Amino acid sequence: MRLPPPMLIRTLVCILSLSAFSMVIRRHHDFDRRLLAGTSLDELRLTEAHWETYNPEALARAFQRAKGLSETDRGILRAAALYRLDPRLLVAVAMRESRMSQQARGAAGEIGMFQIMPNTARHWAQVTGNPVPTEPELFDVNLNAEISAWYLRRGLDAFAHRANPLPFALAYYNAGPSRAQAWERQTPENEQNILPYIPFASTREYVRVITEALQ
Repeated sequence: MRLPPPMLIRTLVCILSLSAFSMVIRRHHDFDRRLLAGTSLDELRLTEAHWETYNPEALARAFQRAKGLSETDRGILRAAALYRLDPRLLVAVAMRESRMSQQARGAAGEIGMFQIMPNTARHWAQVTGNPVPTEPELFDVNLNAEISAWYLRRGLDAFAHRANPLPFALAYYNAGPSRAQAWERQTPENEQNILPYIPFASTREYVRVITEALQ
């Protein structure tokens, strides 16, 4: 599969063609050599088989240096690599949160493309050993995407015992860990659809829209 030209990512999402932006990896030594040499991602032929063989920090650094990418695309790919996420998930979350606007502000104090709450940023800093970001720093797409990816990974790991942890992780991301965990406890073990057990219409819609976009 060939990745779409760099600036088409947001267009593809807008026409619900997220499947065209499947992030896949080929032979990692050859990939790293070409990427670090400046080959743009749209020129690389990649396959899924070796994604798990990558050192996430090294791959994230490679994406940060890649040519032919917008700042937004680079930030999303870097964050996805750090936390071993499908970049399509981050794109779908960013579309739902802010229509991919780096300068977005939420009514409850959410900041940036992924609508990061200051409390979430402080928690990220505490857990990862990073400095607590200032409000202006949270508008940076690299940091905003990284915190979002960290939080999504925590949600996915929290529900890894489920056959399909993604809907539960999205509820975790949108409504908070304690609510998502309570709803998950109400969901029968053989039931993978958390939607009937979410009492908040906004969270149900959030989970539904993102999971459907990724199908």
